[in-house]
Amino acid sequence: RRHHAGVAEPAVTAEDGPGGARLHAYVVPADPAARRQALRERLPAYMCPSAFAVLAALPLTGNGKVDRRALASAAGTALPGGGTYTAPATPTARTVAEVWRKVLGVERVGLRDNFFDLGGHSLLVLQVQRELTAALGRAPSVVDMFRYPTVAALSARLDAEAQGAPAPEPARADGRDRARERRAAAGRLRQRRTGDGGRAADGRKEHQR
Repeated sequence: RRHHAGVAEPAVTAEDGPGGARLHAYVVPADPAARRQALRERLPAYMCPSAFAVLAALPLTGNGKVDRRALASAAGTALPGGGTYTAPATPTARTVAEVWRKVLGVERVGLRDNFFDLGGHSLLVLQVQRELTAALGRAPSVVDMFRYPTVAALSARLDAEAQGAPAPEPARADGRDRARERRAAAGRLRQRRTGDGGRAADGRKEHQR
């Protein structure tokens, strides 16, 4: 494995979250924003973790391997998006951020955070629509959720619609593809980890014979 200059030790797990598995990265030590940027330069968007946790050290098992079960207890320190937090400034942006925070089950959502980078997908989009309708009396279409995937972009779209103004320029990337690919990547990682654990257990049983 190759490390970024700011990372001493990395580990990645597939963690359960609202609507399915998500990739979580654990690093010692690192600047999460720099780490995400470095990954974006090397990996497709769907393979970049949806959250980063900075630890003093990775927990190890008795044989010196990363203890992935113990990593789960550090999930609460994960930083959604892994970037610099910018607080939503407008009433609509604050409402959108709060709805996303609730639906995605994360600690906080910033103005520039991307719904799909935080683990969102098409099923959760429907839940966001219901919550925004209850909070604002209106909600974006499913298409707009994918075209305006950040709090800043979506709140600007909602405000423009309410004022009868032209819609802002949508994001270039298709959030639908990113969500689908991210879920598939998390599933493959979990399957691989499960398979490795099964083979290790079989090896121990064979050794005991």
